[in-house]
Amino acid sequence: KREWIFNDVYLGRYHTYTNNEIDVITDFKWTIEDGVYTIEYPGLENIVADKVYMIESAEEGTMLKDLDGNIIAIRE
Repeated sequence: KREWIFNDVYLGRYHTYTNNEIDVITDFKWTIEDGVYTIEYPGLENIVADKVYMIESAEEGTMLKDLDGNIIAIRE
């Protein structure tokens, strides 16, 4: 499981879980331009590449999608 927590000052926290335990936790920076979010993981450039996503609201909920339309996360 992966989790992104966005806040309103263009920062956030990213977690990954294995067997319900956090195995990666890091802060990230985010920007938005024309509805496209770019997430940067300072200090982890060699482990996690910068990512580009869209956030979309639908009946199923608010979703984080890659630019190909693949669902990356659903807001819980």
